[in-house]
Amino acid sequence: MTKILLETIFGISWAIYLGGALIMALVWKPLQKYLPPGQTAIVCQTMGKKYKWIGLGSLGVFGASWLLLGLESLEASSWSNNFSNASIALGLLATILWCTLVYLVLSMGLKIHPNSHVRISATVDDTQKEQIKSSRKAAIKKMDLMLKIELSVALVLSFIIAATGVVKI
Repeated sequence: MTKILLETIFGISWAIYLGGALIMALVWKPLQKYLPPGQTAIVCQTMGKKYKWIGLGSLGVFGASWLLLGLESLEASSWSNNFSNASIALGLLATILWCTLVYLVLSMGLKIHPNSHVRISATVDDTQKEQIKSSRKAAIKKMDLMLKIELSVALVLSFIIAATGVVKI
């Protein structure tokens, strides 16, 4: 019963994370070009704040359930199961990819995303306005690149999970 519950939590948390990443990259990003700049900024800021916590929360639950599934699997085999080099390498790669996703979501949510929404005060001169605008544009470009990297890493991790049969459904 515990294994079924862990597998369910594992699957749902990964589905929430991957679904959110796909929505951000494939739905929200293309939709932005059809909205007025003021609306885009407000909606983007709201979605970014929510996605940061949804993404981090689901990645955390995913990681915890993955760890517990691994420990349960080791206990069931009485720690005597000889793992192949390939399965150890894939497990290590999957762990590195998961850590990369956590890093990407954290860096986008805490640094890059807020930098793309810096407001321009009416009291700043034209030089400062241009500097703020150029730094916002650079942050938006970096965010676009990070979203593409995040989605690529998530899809590779999905493939590894499916290929290795981490969870048998």
